[in-house]
Amino acid sequence: MVKLKVETSKMHEIFIEKNLLSSISDKLNFLPNCCNILIVTDKNVKRLYLETLINNLKTSNFQVYTFIVPAEEKSKSFKQAIKIYDFLCKHNFSRSDCILSLGGGVVGDLAGFVASTFLRGVRFVNIPTSLLAQVDSAIGGKNGIDTPYGKNLVGSFYYPKAILIDPSLIYTLPSREISNGFAEIIKYALIKDKDLFFKLKELDLSNLHENLADIILKCVLIKKEIIEKDEFDQNYRMILNFGHTLGHAIEKLGNFKKYSHGQAISIGMIMIVKACVRKNILDKSLLSDLESILHKFSLPTSCNINERKIVLASLNDKKFFNNKVNVVLISNVGEGYIQPFSKDEFIKFLL
Repeated sequence: MVKLKVETSKMHEIFIEKNLLSSISDKLNFLPNCCNILIVTDKNVKRLYLETLINNLKTSNFQVYTFIVPAEEKSKSFKQAIKIYDFLCKHNFSRSDCILSLGGGVVGDLAGFVASTFLRGVRFVNIPTSLLAQVDSAIGGKNGIDTPYGKNLVGSFYYPKAILIDPSLIYTLPSREISNGFAEIIKYALIKDKDLFFKLKELDLSNLHENLADIILKCVLIKKEIIEKDEFDQNYRMILNFGHTLGHAIEKLGNFKKYSHGQAISIGMIMIVKACVRKNILDKSLLSDLESILHKFSLPTSCNINERKIVLASLNDKKFFNNKVNVVLISNVGEGYIQPFSKDEFIKFLL
């Protein structure tokens, strides 16, 4: 087992351990006086893991409740949040009780947002079951829901009491979800870790499961370092947004169905790298290497949405402030940096 202490204003721990669901009650000593636990999960994860988790929690005499949401991006909504608030009120949850997220990024964002706002904050534990959530979205205290105008436009910074990562949960994921996670892993390599980039380039996919736990840990350590320096996303942490401003626009233009988050981020990263090559910021050999790695993990490098339409749609992203946006560029593999652009400069840079 790996145990990491995250040194933010709200100290919390990250556990990384295989077969964690079967021994989870041993790790909940940070929940004194907790009587009730609400597990928020989706229909797909329910079928795979919910029974094991419930049985283990009940050995510690918790009263366990469940709330199941559809397995789709649209579950990150006010509609679902209000349903959960009503459920918590109906079952008399107090601030000493706990909301436990069991699922991917959608479930984690929704459950974390509800936990941060119900009674002005109840305890929260996150068990990410997707690769994307384990390496990225579950870590860092960001929670949110979507609006018709874009992703995560309403949200909060609220850290869980603990993040419990079980790499063995990844083995049951469909290949598309593995690809989604690798989009974020490739992002980390591009902005922060040259060695990881070349490891991904040489990685034999037949040995993927043997390498996955080490890759997850490497990404968790990178994100831990970044959020400890800038937990509220004021400057340095923005480096994690590489490819995301464009990627979120692609997701929205595809009605959150045509392109998954990982696919959209993959295309967004390619668009940024291509622009950097055109501006002689990067050598075109990096573009070739990146395309090869993305294709290895079944990630797209283009889409059938007009690039101008993507760029203009991205102008509604929450990262724009006072007509400026901080865009993450890279000067080399593992060397990400933040470049402010006006909206006009941003359009000109990409088109």
